[in-house]
Amino acid sequence: MALILLEPDLGTALLIIGVWGAMAVTWGVSWRFLAAPVVLGASMFPLALAVIVPDYQRERLAVFLDPGRDPFGSGFTLRQVEVAFGGSGVTGRGFNGAPSALDGLAPRTADFAFAQVGEFGGAIGTLLVIALFALIAWRGYRVASTAPDAFGRLLATGLTTAIVLQAAIHIAVNLRLFPATGIPLPFVSTGGSALVVAFAAVGILEGIAAQALPAARDPWRALR
Repeated sequence: MALILLEPDLGTALLIIGVWGAMAVTWGVSWRFLAAPVVLGASMFPLALAVIVPDYQRERLAVFLDPGRDPFGSGFTLRQVEVAFGGSGVTGRGFNGAPSALDGLAPRTADFAFAQVGEFGGAIGTLLVIALFALIAWRGYRVASTAPDAFGRLLATGLTTAIVLQAAIHIAVNLRLFPATGIPLPFVSTGGSALVVAFAAVGILEGIAAQALPAARDPWRALR
């Protein structure tokens, strides 16, 4: 995580922290032990913001706290995202090649893929995407709970959290609930290597599910 922060890539570092936390909870680590790094990180945040965090990330935080800051500069992208959502309605503009409020923004098909879905698919499209990731979360953690051993349980928890948390951060950024981090939306954002890794994670989850305990594969087995 420290090496990733030095790149700098704060978004991926936060993702790694979340995955580690989920796996630690699954392993049974005491909540008191988990609270210690959280308190330490919160206490060191002002120092990190002043010394470690690069200028462009501080600017992202400033734009998040003050939406009207530099609307034609650092705040332009988020302003266009608001326009994209605001004009989408229930059904959106349709995927017919119509002009987009995000045209000209380099990360529109990566960092703001959810906003693009919202603009073209409307509220129906965005709710469908959220429902699909909720389904992945449910099935992934279900696989973890029925894994035949501790390794499978931890692996399934980590992979599911990586996919779902990445989607949650991306959606939160697009809805202006979280500062911009550059996290893509799994299975939706452009990027070949990211897509391959996401599908590989799903494949591993399928492999763990195939080795699930017999009672988990057949819920009626315990009643017979």
